[in-house]
Amino acid sequence: MACRTLKLAIFLAHAVLFIVIASTTFNTVTNATTNEYLQNAIRLVRANFIVGTLGFIITIFFRACNATRKQNLEKT
Repeated sequence: MACRTLKLAIFLAHAVLFIVIASTTFNTVTNATTNEYLQNAIRLVRANFIVGTLGFIITIFFRACNATRKQNLEKT
C-alpha cells in the first residue's frame, strides 16, 4: 500500500511541476519582447521537456518494478 502511495505522490509531484513550468513558459513566450526573454523561454521549454520525460520514465520504472514483484510472488 505504501508503494502505491509513493508512486502516486511522485506522479502528482511531476504533474504539478510540469503544469507550473508549462504555464510559466507560456507567459514568458507571450511576453517575450527581447532576445534575452526569448532565450529564457527556450530554457523553460527545455526544462519542461526534461521534467515531463523524467516523470514518464519514473512512472514506467515503478510499474515495471511492481510487475516483477508480482511475478516473483507468484513463483513462490
